[in-house]
Amino acid sequence: VDDVRRVVKIAKDHCSAVSIDTFSRKAMEAGIEAGADMVMSISYSNLECLELLNRDIAVVAVERDIDRLIKLVETLKRKTDKVVADPILDPPMKVASSIARYVRFRELDKETPLLFGVGNVTELIDADSIGINAIMACIAEEIGV
Repeated sequence: VDDVRRVVKIAKDHCSAVSIDTFSRKAMEAGIEAGADMVMSISYSNLECLELLNRDIAVVAVERDIDRLIKLVETLKRKTDKVVADPILDPPMKVASSIARYVRFRELDKETPLLFGVGNVTELIDADSIGINAIMACIAEEIGV
């Protein structure tokens, strides 16, 4: 926990915005206390961490089930206006169905920003990273990420 505080404070000295990506309540609390601007990975498994948030902190809602993600986003929006939805982009061999989740989310919610973690795809496929990133960027644009 002390390391989290130290790292966030160092990052804040060099960056205009810092996020913390953890499901750990203790690490999340330490990061927020140290000045993190965004908390990644709020899900139903750590929903009790909502009490740590304030209106100034951006938060990423993570859930593969779109109906549950919509409800999670609604819950988080009661705590902060800065909510990003992440239907989770799965690695190769499941990527098409995960893209379909993004399309479905966008059909149901036209406004909430989306996180499109292409690293899950580019890091786990043995192909031209520049080309893979380009096609993923085109897909993201089509979806409205």
